[in-house]
Amino acid sequence: PGRKLPRFPASSDYLSDVEPDTREMVRAQNKKKKKSGGFQSMGLSFPVFKGVMRKGYKVPTPIQRKTIPVILDGKDVVAMARTGSGKTAAFLIPMFERLKAPQAQTGARALILSPTRELALQTMKFTKELGKFTKLKTALILGGDSMDDQFAALHENPDIIIGTPGRLMHVIKEMNLKLQNVEYVVFDEADRLFEMGFAEQLQEIIRRFPETRQTLLFSATLPKVIVEFARAGLTEPVLIRLDVDSKLSDQIKLLTSEGVECAYIYSSLDQTARKINIGKFVHRKAMVLLVTDVAARGIDIPLLDNVINYNFPSKAKLFLHRVGRVGRAGRSGTAYSMICQDEMPFVFDLHLFLGRPVQFATPEHTKDPFPPFPSDSDGVFGRVPQSILDDESSHLVMAHENSLDLQNLHRVSENAYKQYLKSRPNPSTESIRRVKSTDASSMAVHPLLVIWNAVALTALKCCPVTPEGPGSSSPAGNQPSFFHEAVSVQETLCISPAASASNTSCYTFGNMTTALPPSSLHLNTLQHPTTP
Repeated sequence: PGRKLPRFPASSDYLSDVEPDTREMVRAQNKKKKKSGGFQSMGLSFPVFKGVMRKGYKVPTPIQRKTIPVILDGKDVVAMARTGSGKTAAFLIPMFERLKAPQAQTGARALILSPTRELALQTMKFTKELGKFTKLKTALILGGDSMDDQFAALHENPDIIIGTPGRLMHVIKEMNLKLQNVEYVVFDEADRLFEMGFAEQLQEIIRRFPETRQTLLFSATLPKVIVEFARAGLTEPVLIRLDVDSKLSDQIKLLTSEGVECAYIYSSLDQTARKINIGKFVHRKAMVLLVTDVAARGIDIPLLDNVINYNFPSKAKLFLHRVGRVGRAGRSGTAYSMICQDEMPFVFDLHLFLGRPVQFATPEHTKDPFPPFPSDSDGVFGRVPQSILDDESSHLVMAHENSLDLQNLHRVSENAYKQYLKSRPNPSTESIRRVKSTDASSMAVHPLLVIWNAVALTALKCCPVTPEGPGSSSPAGNQPSFFHEAVSVQETLCISPAASASNTSCYTFGNMTTALPPSSLHLNTLQHPTTP
């Protein structure tokens, strides 16, 4: 009697005591198991993780995989991602993790700004679904809705405010909101926020935040105005940018895995990224530049050695535009064209346009170990040895089997190529007839490949490469890649309409190459000392 019973911790105290320990246990466990790519490896608290799983998410998208760990570390972030990439969850999940649960203090702790009413409504719906188990309260401040209802919503002390800049600024002034407790700020689709003329409101709103806040900026592009805004409003931000249009990623990853540094340009790439990639190529930090047709026309790169047409152009004039990247100011250049069987009629169309006959390689071309190129301007079509195709094919198949990213990008590039085929014009009837009457089985090995083979054999005899040497990572295992050696000293421009991952072969035009399908790859060479 009179003895006090022991006090058991309340549920809130219990959670606050053990939650950090549980989180550390999850992190430690995942570090041991080396699990990568899953939400379980991010050390999320149970309410947040449960909301993610209930939403049906199993594996993070690329933007989520790159941004969430950085945001959880408390750093400011500038992330480039398009609509549909999973960017909303990329900033909501860390927000829930940081806020955790409602607090008694007055004032919102997180603010999300959207450029349009529709996007804000969508974000609000997604916030309620994903944060269902966090019990965090959210207020929506939009133009067109009742001001009295919005005042009432803010008086209920919400943890999160989602709104558009114009109405939010109006409400802030009417209620004299200080926003001194805001610790997490998101500018969603920031490029559209500035395009729609909200720059003044954004500057006014951001001045009301404490300096200790964490600021995130998500944008599809990165114009100069956003760069200046980020410098003024963010503290040492981390820039995270993905291949927004995954058009060229497959080729870039394949070439990079072989030790070939690449840069890339396509029509929808923002100007800042264009300058960066052009600079890398001009200053020889990257020896291969991948571009699309639209981007290729506006590029002026002096002293360009090679052009590679990944897909053969459907029009002769387009071919000349592409080839015009090399052979300037009296310099000689090489243009290589990779073609599929269905692209062969376009090759014949080109020869008809140029008035140059097509000549097939004969066994005489292969007798001389160092055969010269034909002295006239007639084209020579030749075969690529099947052994080369088999080696390259097995190497690429293995690379795709060992990389989920390559498999996904391969599907994307295949879909892009299908879209390109829908818009490609048809070749002439005469060229189709000539291709059908052509017997490709009698072609000899292309003289250019004979030269390459002789040079490679001579190099191996003079300087043999062991499996432990520099060539140990090459496709053949004990031979250096000829392409790798070539691009290491020459600047190469690769042009593609959709940058597909289709299997192709090769055609050379004047130190240039065109090809057929993998089962019978052919080369054609035309003398081309300068641009036509």
